[in-house]
Amino acid sequence: PVAGVCSATHYTCAVGTSVNNMDGTSSYTWTCNGLNGGSSVSCSETKPIPSGALSLPSSCVIPIGESTCEVEASWTLTNSANAYLFDANPYGSGILYGRGFGAIPGIPNGLIPNGFIDPPVNVAYPSTTFELRNGDDTVLSSQTVNASCAAGSTWNGTLCLENVAIGSFTASPTNILSGSASTLSWGGVTGGGTVTCSIDQGIGSAT
Repeated sequence: PVAGVCSATHYTCAVGTSVNNMDGTSSYTWTCNGLNGGSSVSCSETKPIPSGALSLPSSCVIPIGESTCEVEASWTLTNSANAYLFDANPYGSGILYGRGFGAIPGIPNGLIPNGFIDPPVNVAYPSTTFELRNGDDTVLSSQTVNASCAAGSTWNGTLCLENVAIGSFTASPTNILSGSASTLSWGGVTGGGTVTCSIDQGIGSAT
């Protein structure tokens, strides 16, 4: 009889026949049955640790009238399976690429394949956190990208709204006695939002 002998590569035997092949969380296990009634031996191989690196710009500018800005993402993967890129913001977009989603439905190990170089992702105000995850949902790499409104605009809770500008503002007459009235006029208003007028010295809103 010849006893079974493990091989360095999982599910293979230097001597004997491989049986009971098991794919565990952190290792592969199998048994090498001996020949001609020889003894069997239990074998195992530790799985390589998956790793990844995500690369994104640190910030971007949201155009006037828009709610997000677009940047390009890139990443590398090693010893990973079923990896995916994830928008981790509360109420975010969820899976962006991988697991059947996006222009890259399956993300391979190594560099992004030709034809899908630097795929775009959208960044919400004031920031979005992106995560590169392994198939078991382990976070391999994460990065937060900050978003700000373009010059001349302000975030209104939904989008970057163009700041209000008033071309002219006049009072007629310019001097009045207590209890008298003056007419306030303005024109050439540009931008978004609501224009309101108020008077100091405790008077308040003007109508």
